[in-house]
Amino acid sequence: MCIRDRPRIQEKSKFVGNFLEAHELVMAGYLRAYNNGDETELKKQDAHWAIVEAKNKKYVKSLGAKWPVRDMENPKVAKAHAEFCQEAMTPPDRSGKAKKRTGGGGGKRKARKVEF
Repeated sequence: MCIRDRPRIQEKSKFVGNFLEAHELVMAGYLRAYNNGDETELKKQDAHWAIVEAKNKKYVKSLGAKWPVRDMENPKVAKAHAEFCQEAMTPPDRSGKAKKRTGGGGGKRKARKVEF
């Protein structure tokens, strides 16, 4: 049985909950730990991630699929992973002038003056 054969299986399973738990962990838990620079909070989030990842792996395995694994010993894979993480962890440059907006206004259009 493949997820493509029964795409609505996610609605009847725990996978959505596990996936949302992982999303919440990344979007709130890790964010809070990094922003506060709290080493203990970061360790808690790492432990929680291990639990959430195990839940997702177990579910994917029960569907008969294979969990993707990266070989971090491979220098090419390790370099790509490091570049991705560096880009993700570097905040955007918000100093200097604000970007100039171009394009449509998107708001209400005012009537044009027509001269006769």
